[in-house]
Amino acid sequence: MITLEEVMKLLADRRHKRLNDLQLLYGDLALKDYAALKHHLDEEVRVLREEQKLYRLGDDDLTYALLVHSAAPLSYRLNWKVDDDTALPPAWSHTMRQALIAFLDDLDRAMPRAASDEGQNVIDVHFLSAGDRFAIYVHVRIDQSAVMMNVWELFEHVGLRHERSLRAVGFNVQAEQTRDTLLWKLELDTGATYA
Repeated sequence: MITLEEVMKLLADRRHKRLNDLQLLYGDLALKDYAALKHHLDEEVRVLREEQKLYRLGDDDLTYALLVHSAAPLSYRLNWKVDDDTALPPAWSHTMRQALIAFLDDLDRAMPRAASDEGQNVIDVHFLSAGDRFAIYVHVRIDQSAVMMNVWELFEHVGLRHERSLRAVGFNVQAEQTRDTLLWKLELDTGATYA
């Protein structure tokens, strides 16, 4: 359950970011750098449109958790993307949300220990639907030059710890690894119902 204090902190953090963004826009305007001004305005519009799609998923607690994660990190970046016309399926439940957020929380805790090069280390959370399937892709990308050799063991341990609970609430879980990425595919049959 989200507390009023948590909501106010998130709003304060986001207000601070918006003020910084506006200062950049005013700086572009003062310098008559119209190309930079257009770039910054286009980016603002893109971010607002992506946020709107996140809100339209229909789960305020999940939206809040993703906004907090994307605002807080220093040693890495968390991005989220919602495909057009994607919404949470009717089978979606608070237990699914809790399992997903617990998984992201553990990845969040593991990331700063595993990475130190700001901007090169990313967690992408992608919501998509196709036909009767709904999926959430959680993709971890690491700059190998900035991490210890056994970094993937840490993330694999996090994944294994959560796969059972994710399956228990209805997700079909697949994990894939390349040299510098880990991808978890969490899929739901939108026609099914779960406890």
